Amino acid sequence: MTHYDHGNDWKVRGHLQAAMQAQNEGDAVLLGADGKIPGEFVSGSGFRYGLAFNPTTFKTDPTGCLTYTLECANHTPVSNLNNVLSTGSWKKEDPMLAECFYATISADGDILHVLNPNNLAQDINGVDVSAEITTENVMFCVPTRYISRNASGIVHSSRPSDGIPYAHRRGGHTYKYCAIGVYPGVTVNDNGTNKLKSVSGVTPTNNTTGENFRQYAKNNDTDLEWHVWNFHEWALMRDMTLFCLKSFDSQRRLGQGVSTGGSSGNPNFQNNGTLNASGMFAGDVSGTTSSVKCLIENSWATVWQLVDDCLLTAYRAKTGTEPFAYYQDFYVGDNDNAHVDDLTTSKILAYSMPIPDTRLSSGGWVYSDVIETSEQAWGMPNNLTGGDAAGLCDGHYMQGAAQRAIRVGGVSNGGSIAGLSALDLANALSAAGWNCGARLAFSFD
Repeated sequence: MTHYDHGNDWKVRGHLQAAMQAQNEGDAVLLGADGKIPGEFVSGSGFRYGLAFNPTTFKTDPTGCLTYTLECANHTPVSNLNNVLSTGSWKKEDPMLAECFYATISADGDILHVLNPNNLAQDINGVDVSAEITTENVMFCVPTRYISRNASGIVHSSRPSDGIPYAHRRGGHTYKYCAIGVYPGVTVNDNGTNKLKSVSGVTPTNNTTGENFRQYAKNNDTDLEWHVWNFHEWALMRDMTLFCLKSFDSQRRLGQGVSTGGSSGNPNFQNNGTLNASGMFAGDVSGTTSSVKCLIENSWATVWQLVDDCLLTAYRAKTGTEPFAYYQDFYVGDNDNAHVDDLTTSKILAYSMPIPDTRLSSGGWVYSDVIETSEQAWGMPNNLTGGDAAGLCDGHYMQGAAQRAIRVGGVSNGGSIAGLSALDLANALSAAGWNCGARLAFSFD
């Protein structure tokens, strides 16, 4: 490890480093103001959490279809029913969350401050960083997670023997941390260079192509792993939200989000950071014009967010024993640096999605069962049934005439179509629109 004496608490240039740690030739832990090792950096004994899935119950009960198993069998979920918030078992001390942390990370990879999870305008020692979070990337940092998904449900673990670290692998390397932007992305002009940032106090950027968002993310520092979040990272956050809420019905469980009132002339986006002082979970289950937070802010409603490194092909007729007349093939990156416009040599066929005849050339909403037998594509739409009040709950906008990018979460004029699993599957790879944005991500050791 290389040591720095730059006055920062924590530093990263491809490796997590503590300033002023070197004493003689050995490493000495830099203690906090209270004389203790900062809790966010203490490795515990690990965890192995399971979330069992019942596909039959799912058709009528999007909450009762999930059951806590393994080491979280006695957990209770986050609930905001009747706008009375209970975080259940999901406190910062919970093993799944204990080693996650919020931080401001500069474009050149310095961890400037580790933040108070209950108030992102402060660091963990109570220092005011309200100005810093308006200019530096505010990120939710997740240690390496080993994941398996099958017909029985999901397992997330800190132990390598329990799965594959999908969200933490890039370029053939497994990173120690995957950092997800706390806020929907904002394009900032920094000395003539556009950069995609995760900053507080401004509204998300829209009406920009995926190609531009991708380049703006890289522009933070082209030597580091800044990027638009990819399918594996989105699926990690989706899974963590499922664990916390124990429900596919995120809007009714935690909050509707900003899901009404938007239009091309008035997107009705809320400023990023309205929930900075609201802890890790916040929302309004009765209103439709305020932000929602489940570990990160506005992962549903507000603005559709591009998911990089995945695409749908144009529709094709069924082959072999496939039961539906038409399909679109869904490809994801192979955990390398493939992107949505460059999947010719680095891609995985995750599954084939049935598409209604009526959606081949003209788009429309469908509600759906989910696929539970594919580890890569677990939780994505499968059978064309269901409705807004049951099953998946969240809408999928489908159009099969050409290759399509994938955007997630919903938008400020979508109402109840929004949610954890909402998908917009109708945009061309080069599309830009008033309702389309992106979210920043960063991989580091």
